[in-house]
Amino acid sequence: MILDTRYNDNSATLVTAIYDIGRGNWNNWKRSFLTYIQYFLHILKLNAKLVVFCEKSTEKFIRKEYGHLLHSNVVFIVKRFSKIEFERYRHIIYNIIETDEFKENNTMLQNPEGFSVDYIILMNNKLSFLKEAMEVNIFNSSHFFWIDGGYGHGDANIFLNVQGWTPLRLLALNKTVTFIQLHDTEIYKMYGIRIHKESIDPAFPGGFFGGYKSAVLELYHLYNKMFRSLLIENVVDDDQNAFLFCYFETPRLFNLVKGGWFDAFKMFG
Repeated sequence: MILDTRYNDNSATLVTAIYDIGRGNWNNWKRSFLTYIQYFLHILKLNAKLVVFCEKSTEKFIRKEYGHLLHSNVVFIVKRFSKIEFERYRHIIYNIIETDEFKENNTMLQNPEGFSVDYIILMNNKLSFLKEAMEVNIFNSSHFFWIDGGYGHGDANIFLNVQGWTPLRLLALNKTVTFIQLHDTEIYKMYGIRIHKESIDPAFPGGFFGGYKSAVLELYHLYNKMFRSLLIENVVDDDQNAFLFCYFETPRLFNLVKGGWFDAFKMFG
């Protein structure tokens, strides 16, 4: 790890996105948009510098119904879902998941990454949201971290005693992007590119990750290159396996810290 002590606990911006992708109408993994917003309200308890990407209607609803929970460090960036970067791949993604090749021996067809184009687009757009937030850099931060709007899936206990939280332990790192590591990465090599068809836990989740601006930007470019190369192989998936392939390609860019799905607050604060 490369250490740099110039940065302090005020130099981190958290980034998330809240979009209604019709999850309330799914047969599997069903969740209403209002439930998702309730999950997001827990994120506000962090009282952190937070950038939220969403539709204008979502911002209006949150301000009207939950404006009393918003604090001065919450900034909304209104962006139509049809304008986010990975929307450009919609038709390619749709065509791939409809092919016999994609469906053959695929144990993940009942999971969102197996049937929802909107879900695939949104999950793979996380680094694009980070890049846009870095370009604006509303809070003049040196480090940027993605956090899922539904982080913790509504488990309020995860958010106990976290007011004023910032990933302080990660702010001295300026060459890597930090991920929580769930499992040894070596065990995934046996699956190769067809890992998207396997019902197994990811090596590291995409619910929380981030780091110094230049490192995040490097990962953004690597991720986009990796995503396009997977499309050529008729492979689409959520962000987690794409991150794994990026790790295999450029491991020096990753700082992997062993932990659980929702351990970010207790591990990095």
